[in-house]
This record gives sequence, structure tokens and C-alpha cells, in this order.
Amino acid sequence: MNVIAYDKSISEAPLANATAQLEQCSAMTVEVAGITQNVTTEQRPFEADASDGYAMVQTTESGDGAPLQVYTTVAEKNGVIVTIGVSTADEASIQAVNDTLDMILERV
Repeated sequence: MNVIAYDKSISEAPLANATAQLEQCSAMTVEVAGITQNVTTEQRPFEADASDGYAMVQTTESGDGAPLQVYTTVAEKNGVIVTIGVSTADEASIQAVNDTLDMILERV
């Protein structure tokens, strides 16, 4: 699990149109060094006590067929941006991330 928190003032519109962008680009294919990766995103419910934010699961499947799922949530509260990600997108990991986000936001 990784956690990043920073003051909103150091970023230029960090969450502007983020949800709209997720809706517009929910699948893409990337080719790097002859390896094709199919990337899909699925929006997840965002229920944190924050003024703005989103949650998503991103699944990447490479040429060898091994999928990698990452759960990420981003929240803004009182001028602070909090990003938390975990490279295992099972329900227990997602719940741990959401609980951690709630604890951080209580202190912001």
C-alpha cells in the first residue's frame, strides 16, 4: 500500500474532470517494446468524507496474460489531496485502503 498526501496548492487542478476522464477512457491498449498491454478501469463507489474524489480498479493484462489489478482512491479535503493505492484489488485490500483513507481524512 502506498499513501501520498500533499497540499492542493502545489498541483495544478489535480482532480479537475478526473471522473469525466475515467468515464471517457475506460479501456486502452498500449504497446511498449513489442509487448501489448490492455488496460481497463472500473470506477468504484467513493464514499469518503471529502469534498471531491474518486476510486477505481485498474486492470492491466500484458502479452503473457497475467493480469495485474491496482486499486486507487484519491480524495480532497480542506485543501489536502490524499492518494492511496494497493496492488491487490481484492475486497479485503480495498476495505483496508478505504479504512486508511477515512483515518487520514479525520485528521485533515
